[in-house]
Amino acid sequence: MAFQFSLETLLQHRQNLEDQARLVFYGAQSSLIELENQLQLYREEIQNSMGNTELSHGEFYLQKANYLAALKERIAEQYEMISTQKETVKEKQILLKEASQELEVLVKLKDKRQKEYDARKRKKEANSMDELSTQGFYRKRAI
Repeated sequence: MAFQFSLETLLQHRQNLEDQARLVFYGAQSSLIELENQLQLYREEIQNSMGNTELSHGEFYLQKANYLAALKERIAEQYEMISTQKETVKEKQILLKEASQELEVLVKLKDKRQKEYDARKRKKEANSMDELSTQGFYRKRAI
């Protein structure tokens, strides 16, 4: 009879929870990276707008000032979204860590029970071998 872990379904459930937590965490990290990349694009856009002088000086400065003000507002909003996303990533990381710890407890329990099963099986086999050798000894002696 092979080893059967009595909490195998719970172990599989915990594994699924950990996998889901990992996916959510990676999704949150990906969103954070996207937000940071967008922020970088806004910064580059500000740098690139400094050299554009196609309009007359008055119109140019007015449009440029309006454009830069709107861009700076977007950057401020982007910083806020990044901050919020960083908090979300931390929360998801904590949930992933908890799920991993819960899974690890069950994996260790399964390993412990597997070792106990193996030890009992080896002892039972050793006892059987001892019994066979004892019977063989008495049979030879009886002859």
